[in-house]
Amino acid sequence: AIEPGQDNLPKLTANISLNGLPSGVAIIPQPLFARAEQVKFWYNHDSSGGHALWDPAKWHENVKTQKAMDEPDTCVEATTLNRIAPSSLRLFKIDTEGAEERILQGANNILMVQHPPFVVCEVNQFGLEQMMCSADSLRAYMRMFGYDTFLIYPDGRYPELVPPRKGVIVDHVWNVLFSTPSDVASVWKCTYQRMSSRCC
Repeated sequence: AIEPGQDNLPKLTANISLNGLPSGVAIIPQPLFARAEQVKFWYNHDSSGGHALWDPAKWHENVKTQKAMDEPDTCVEATTLNRIAPSSLRLFKIDTEGAEERILQGANNILMVQHPPFVVCEVNQFGLEQMMCSADSLRAYMRMFGYDTFLIYPDGRYPELVPPRKGVIVDHVWNVLFSTPSDVASVWKCTYQRMSSRCC
């Protein structure tokens, strides 16, 4: 688990303990990035889940953050997924307010060699733009490693494949699954078989 926000670390530690996993979860208290280097890490005073590698005061709804007028912590050492990820990954989830593509650039070896079957990313268009990225560039980057884009739904419906040339325009933050049709089918087929057996 990666959590660079010092205010969030006690919450993460408490949740790990509540779930009975204190010895099974390693916490990395550093931001992830494309390279292991010094980065600016900004705190969001409106939401502790909104800390970012760009100034969250730029978002019009972050009124408290705009009033605080903080300077970032300029001496935060970032790391990469290539450096810290375990040798065998099945799934990882990235929710970093727009830094997802930059972080995946620091996971190129993992994506190429291990090729985890499931990568879930938050898509925050405004945040991506602050990092000089976009939903399209994120998808294009993952296509280079053989990943298709799927829309995922909270009700457990079968993920919807988004063709490479089809754009997705939404007015809110959403999550996508990067995977392959065969890997998706292997999991959701089992899920639906279990659901069917319960219904019968």
